[in-house]
Amino acid sequence: AASKADFSKAELSDAKFSGAALLEASFLEVVAPRADFSKASIASAKLCSATLTGASFTEAVANKADFRKAELADARLGGARLAEASFVEAVAPNADFSKAQMGSAKLCGATLTEASFAEAAASKADFSKAELSDAKFSGAALLEASFLEVVAPRADFSKASIASAKLCSATLTGASFTEAVANKADFRKAELADARLGGARLAEASFVEAVAPNADFSKAQMGSAKLCGATLTEASFAEAAASKADF
Repeated sequence: AASKADFSKAELSDAKFSGAALLEASFLEVVAPRADFSKASIASAKLCSATLTGASFTEAVANKADFRKAELADARLGGARLAEASFVEAVAPNADFSKAQMGSAKLCGATLTEASFAEAAASKADFSKAELSDAKFSGAALLEASFLEVVAPRADFSKASIASAKLCSATLTGASFTEAVANKADFRKAELADARLGGARLAEASFVEAVAPNADFSKAQMGSAKLCGATLTEASFAEAAASKADF
């Protein structure tokens, strides 16, 4: 048990903390590539600016942990508990957050290229201004999550739950929302060229002033959706249900 222990600036390459009790411990600026924190308890721990490339936090309990500006490329956080954790400005390309529980987590400005959040529970999480190119959110629960101004071309939100999510001014060119549940989602001024929204539930969603040439809304359920002022050149609404929609 090492609660409140201070490892700041330590060299911890390949160190093993699996199953350890590290509540409120400090790992500020540690160098810990490939370290193993699987199933560790690191709630409220401080890992700001830590080097954690390839580290494992699989099934760790890390609620309110602080990973601000940490290096987390290729890190594994699958199944971890990350509610209210902070990854603000973290650099985590190709990191695996699949099936993580991360409600209200903060990931503003983080670099998450090709990261996976498949089947993660991330309601009310804040990804504002994050870099999410090719990121995977398939099947994730993202109700009321914020994606304001994210850069997320080709991101995969297929079958995700993004009801009431905020995606205003997001770059979502070529992104997939196939069969997503996105009722009341806010895509105002988003870039959605070539995006795939086939079969999505978009009731009362807003695409006001969105730029979505060649987007595919076929078979989408979009009653009362708002698309005023949107650019929809060559877009497809074949077999969509769009009663009371406003174009």
